Amino acid sequence: MSARYCVKGFFLPLIIRIYMHISVVAVEPSFRVPEINVTVVEGETAVLPCSVLSLSNYKVLWTTADTFILTLEDRRIIDDDRFSVERPFIKDWNLHIRKVTYNDTGKYICQINTTPVKTKVISLTVHVPPRIIEEYSSGDVSVREREKVTLTCNATGVPPPEITWYKILNGLSNQDRARQQIGTPGEVLLIHNVTRECGGIYECEAFNGIEPAVARQMKVEVLFAPEVRVSSKRLGQYPGRETFLECDITANPHGFMYWEKDGVQLTMLNQEKYFVDLYTADIPDTKILSLRIKELTADDFGTYTCVSKNSHGDDRESMVLYDYSNKEPKSTTRSSEVQVIPTRLPSSKVNVDIPGLNSIPINKNKMRPLQPNGQNSMLPDRQNVGALGSDSAAPVDRLSFCLTICWLLFHIYYESSVI
Repeated sequence: MSARYCVKGFFLPLIIRIYMHISVVAVEPSFRVPEINVTVVEGETAVLPCSVLSLSNYKVLWTTADTFILTLEDRRIIDDDRFSVERPFIKDWNLHIRKVTYNDTGKYICQINTTPVKTKVISLTVHVPPRIIEEYSSGDVSVREREKVTLTCNATGVPPPEITWYKILNGLSNQDRARQQIGTPGEVLLIHNVTRECGGIYECEAFNGIEPAVARQMKVEVLFAPEVRVSSKRLGQYPGRETFLECDITANPHGFMYWEKDGVQLTMLNQEKYFVDLYTADIPDTKILSLRIKELTADDFGTYTCVSKNSHGDDRESMVLYDYSNKEPKSTTRSSEVQVIPTRLPSSKVNVDIPGLNSIPINKNKMRPLQPNGQNSMLPDRQNVGALGSDSAAPVDRLSFCLTICWLLFHIYYESSVI
């Protein structure tokens, strides 16, 4: 009996030690969640979670992948106040990184100083919104017609942004604009065989899924030699009256513009005789050069030439101003339906509807400058008349003939009514 108790007394301490060892092993600390990946946008706060169960007297520390110690328990070791350990619950040892940057990307390790050391790895990915690098992107460019232009838009971001090209339409502002996508996505937009229609504002937009998208505008200016157009090759007018000559000049840039008379350049020395005005047309890159001649004399009739020059070339177009009083009206036997609206109306404009001559605008006071559409202004009576040349004078002759016939018919009707 005593021997049995001796055996129990001998093994009891050993049994207790084994039991205690088993109990200690059973409650060793462990991580609550497995390894995870964390993704944040640059500038935000990154939260790297680490929850430990049964920590007991062990300690938790955070390190980088190259074993650089960041924190020990809840104390910051690194000299960067963006890092801290936050413990919303007793088991939590979360690492916070405020105002995170792309350089913070990498692996972070939560450790428990057991033997061996227990670790939990968390991968941090920082997304960066797109940004256009202006010094490596194109600005405004000038190019001649039929040449090639290359536009570049260099952008960075994580993930790498996709660059889309647009052309701004109708010259609208940034707040209320229309744009058309052109080309294929990429950093470079290549335009071959440039024409003047290629001029305008282009925009590259970079987007990688991280708001906001960024854009950059660049202006393409197409340079070309002048092109001169006159509305009519011949223009008739009565002596003693005034007339307007006009030409459309399309060029970029606009250079030297002037009128010539019989090969001699007109100057503004006689400002009582000649008046030159410059208007902006509705057509892009087009201006209207107007020459007003007062009190025509015999010396004023002849050939007038509109001339335009710039650094890329020059152009000229001529027209003949002739004495309309020397032109005999053409008679015609062809019957046509003519509607004549009396010239003496209270309104300052009269519309005369004749087949082949649609709605000629007539100014009661004086001839106004030719409009960009090329229609000539005429005056309401023979006291001040401007007429087209031989190639388009027939409608005006028909007008005079019809007015004469109407006057005769009215006179006959009046005489018969009196009788």
